Amino acid sequence: MIHPNPAMNSSCHRAKWVMRSPGRWIENGIVEIRSGRIVDVRSLGKKPPQSSISDHGGGILMPPLVNCHTHLTLSALKDRVDKGSGFLAWTRSLLREREKVSAKEALEATKEALLSMKGSGVGCVGEFGPRFEVRELLRDAGLRGIVWREFLGDDRDVPSLSREAGEILESYAGHGPHTTSPILLRKLKGACKERGVPFSIHLAESKEEVDFLEKGRGPWADFLRERGIDFSPWGSLGKRPVRLAKELGLLDEDTVAVHLLQVEKEEIEILAESGVFVCLCPRSNVALHGKVPHLEDFLRAGIRPCLGTDSLASGESLSVLDEIRFLAEGFPNVSPSILLEMATINGARALKAEGCGLLEKGSPGRLLYVEAEASSWEEAEEILVRKRDLALRFIDGS
Repeated sequence: MIHPNPAMNSSCHRAKWVMRSPGRWIENGIVEIRSGRIVDVRSLGKKPPQSSISDHGGGILMPPLVNCHTHLTLSALKDRVDKGSGFLAWTRSLLREREKVSAKEALEATKEALLSMKGSGVGCVGEFGPRFEVRELLRDAGLRGIVWREFLGDDRDVPSLSREAGEILESYAGHGPHTTSPILLRKLKGACKERGVPFSIHLAESKEEVDFLEKGRGPWADFLRERGIDFSPWGSLGKRPVRLAKELGLLDEDTVAVHLLQVEKEEIEILAESGVFVCLCPRSNVALHGKVPHLEDFLRAGIRPCLGTDSLASGESLSVLDEIRFLAEGFPNVSPSILLEMATINGARALKAEGCGLLEKGSPGRLLYVEAEASSWEEAEEILVRKRDLALRFIDGS
């Protein structure tokens, strides 16, 4: 009988600093991986690991980052959409320019953007409303996450999606309460609940959205009529976005609500009580709306947001580290640990990506190494949230 060698399909990685999760660090740490899963994270100490050590040097081993909301298949629209004339003008420009992009151009731009995103340290992604099939691209890049199929307009049958188990799940999303009928939003949320997968929705992003939902008229109402969307039967007007979403049963721990830029104090309390995951896209918000999210108000309410980059049609990059740096500059009182949580464990929980966002026994054996010299773990976190052009690489122990 041939007995399996326990050292086969195993590896061990050492660095000066190992971030198990933000605020939980090990100096001179090692991460042991076997059969694609982490089996131990500890100080090197005197106990020898079961496999030879790959010493990565004086930098940082950490979990890959999580981009909880992006639109990869809009990447061909980078620098082609009007971002300086308001949200409605941007929307019109996006729709107009999108029609000019060939299928080949869109695919090549998506591939390039995906590689750039992964090169910035992202290992898990929430892809929203793809214009074409991207799951195979995400798998080939070694990413985990969810592809949300987006729906707009009036009530209609919800097509079945793949129930294939794996590292890239399929799920349903409603574009938003200002573009998708209440009946269809309820139906999509119910379909997600039946499948046991997260639902997602853009929510309270723009003044146009709030004005339309409260009054049922104005520029956004005119725009919907132009697009052939008859909202007169919806019966959802007279309510602000968050309150409407609550009334429709959309807000719970299995929903990722994106943006939440136009919210009042009482609405933040509704979000906190519901357990909904709040995903912020700060650079996109400033570009399109001239406004940053209410990060400190969310934190005071007990909400632990996650981060998304939105698309290259509204943002400068798909780098979550760029989002962190932007927030670190704008919110100096928010600790680096909280910012790093937003980019790792919070996003992984929102996407239901088990074991991602932290380095623990049972987590996927995919690590991120960052070349950065630090004299303490606190300094290491400061470097991660503030220093530009960090050199990093993926370590795949699968």
